[in-house]
Amino acid sequence: LGAGAGPCPCVPPRPPHVAWGAARHAAATDSFPYASRDEERVVKTTLHEVGSQLEDMKLSLKIYHFQELSRTSLSHATLQRDARYQKLKEDLQKHVNELSPAQLVAAA
Repeated sequence: LGAGAGPCPCVPPRPPHVAWGAARHAAATDSFPYASRDEERVVKTTLHEVGSQLEDMKLSLKIYHFQELSRTSLSHATLQRDARYQKLKEDLQKHVNELSPAQLVAAA
């Protein structure tokens, strides 16, 4: 194509909000009412870790992540809209008998 011929017709136009190679589906966390950008970063990072490593994660780290999410301004009902949070909570409930008294207090 010569100069000024316009975009190549073989490449479809990219929506302005989607970076090249980074097309993704909207996540439940995209609609959460965050108190700050820092809170948004904490929630999204924590849920990403939980979603990618939950099966191999130590129980103490699961408690830590649950605490991190509990410290945010988001309600339980809001967090519950994310499947990774639900899975974390279910996993902790399933292993409640393995928790130390300190971990039980932390998870409460």
